[in-house]
Amino acid sequence: ASAIEFIEQLKQAYGDYVTLINLFIDECCYEKLIAAQSGMTSVEYDARVAAGMKMQQIYLKDYHLFDEMVIYTGEETVFDYKALEKQFEQIINRRKN
Repeated sequence: ASAIEFIEQLKQAYGDYVTLINLFIDECCYEKLIAAQSGMTSVEYDARVAAGMKMQQIYLKDYHLFDEMVIYTGEETVFDYKALEKQFEQIINRRKN
């Protein structure tokens, strides 16, 4: 989230050779995803949640920088990577064609 300039440079330099994807995870699921990682301090946890929220704001402000949007609003229980993988696979398959 702190490197929006880098994203802009990638887009300018590589155009269609790079697919820039914004991953949107709702706040509740994002917090659970981070909390599931072991050995994380509360400071690191707070920083990661803040970074995720900032990335969402960047997307809303500069959505034109991104080629695709992957959305995960999952269930309130367990974060499911397979649900995300399916969305990414669809994007990859579209790019191959």
